[in-house]
Amino acid sequence: MDYQEWEFFETGIDSRFYTVTDHGPLLGPVTSFVVRRNRRLDLVLETISAADGGAIRSESVANRVWTADGAVHWQGMHGGATVTAHGVIPLEYRTTTSAEERKVVQTSTIQSLHWTHSYAGEALYVMDWIGNLSGSFIWPDSDDVEQTEQKSRTLQSARGEIVIPLTSTSEKHSRSCARLSVGGWDVVIGQSRAKPEHVQDPGFILYLGLPDEETRSRIRQCLSFCLGDYFIHLGSTTFDAEWKPSSFLGRAGHALVEDAADISGRPPAPLGTRYEGEVDAALLGRLASGLFEAYDIYNLRNAFWNYWHAIAAPIHMAAAHFGAAIEALQRTYFGETGTAIHSRIVADDAAWQNLYTQINRCIQDSALSPDEKRMLGNKAQHLNSAPQGLLADRFFAAIGLDVSALERDVWLNRNRAAHGGGIAEDRAIQAIRENKVLRTLTNRILLSISRSSDHYYDYYTLNRPIRQLSEPVPDDRPPRTR
Repeated sequence: MDYQEWEFFETGIDSRFYTVTDHGPLLGPVTSFVVRRNRRLDLVLETISAADGGAIRSESVANRVWTADGAVHWQGMHGGATVTAHGVIPLEYRTTTSAEERKVVQTSTIQSLHWTHSYAGEALYVMDWIGNLSGSFIWPDSDDVEQTEQKSRTLQSARGEIVIPLTSTSEKHSRSCARLSVGGWDVVIGQSRAKPEHVQDPGFILYLGLPDEETRSRIRQCLSFCLGDYFIHLGSTTFDAEWKPSSFLGRAGHALVEDAADISGRPPAPLGTRYEGEVDAALLGRLASGLFEAYDIYNLRNAFWNYWHAIAAPIHMAAAHFGAAIEALQRTYFGETGTAIHSRIVADDAAWQNLYTQINRCIQDSALSPDEKRMLGNKAQHLNSAPQGLLADRFFAAIGLDVSALERDVWLNRNRAAHGGGIAEDRAIQAIRENKVLRTLTNRILLSISRSSDHYYDYYTLNRPIRQLSEPVPDDRPPRTR
């Protein structure tokens, strides 16, 4: 597999080219090994050592909390390349017997795999490897590959030889990427031609430069939300000026690996202007850049985490996650804009302090016990906090969103999920539709505070229309149910 197409550790880091110089927490000495990904996209290390190489180490006690800080080190047989596995967790071992010898086969998981090559030039580019980049988009830019193979044919006789050069060329053309600017970085996102085992819809994000991991994480999360695909970040490779790899990092799959495909495929807003599924680089760049600029201001890392877990949550709990995301954005917005006054019922400080003094005096003058007075006094301090319904109305008005009665009712009903309320069987369809309202409302909020789009997809209404961002999701309920 080409280094520029996909992560290469499964084909390039094995016993043919590397030797284990420090087996860390594993049984050793290690005579051979393989590293691969499993169905859950974990990094799995399988090692073989001699059965008499040392005593079998004691296994960890079940459910014991501990830090996986073990490491294993390799050295390239031809020098220059080094590999380190971090977070090594031995899982199991078995002894095998053949006619020649007895061996111990040990299976472990590792959190990350780091490869470097001292002979490579200075790193100038970095490419992130991601899973679950949907193949349903119509991309604007092309990714073309031309491969030339040189061969020769020789005809020999007593009169001499004739050498006929044979050249074969194969070409692959596809529109499968988009080049855009995000947060001041020149970025290309696209689909990979690689077909790695267990990875669905592999893709890449190429950065023409070397943004640090924190910056790349922001860009990945913003693009993930923009495209409506939950990205699974699997690692990255840096390249020098000649596009030779200078370092590689492989990561174990993290949250929602098995849910990724099911929660993807619904971008929050149109990404093109002409047809369904189109990706316009300028629109995608505007959308991602707006979110990138708002990332720190509104703590979008937390918002995106709640967002994807809300989509993956069971029907009866999704509303609680969406509610958490919206409330966090609401608090951050009021705090950032200096409008914390909106969180109060009585806005005037002096008026509220005068009223609170009278309430507290009544509590202290009562015949209640000291504990009762203390608890009531503590509650009285929070009487001026505006209820969530009022806070939400003020928030939506502040960010320029008109909200329908349907959206308002669904927002208020989110407390049912947050406080353990169940869903009757005959309300299942209604709950599913309400979750669609909350997802769409969350999309509208994120698009509005980031000023990244003028339109949104209405996933509640039949046929999923495109609406102006300020326009609410219509209330289609019969009058008697409102």
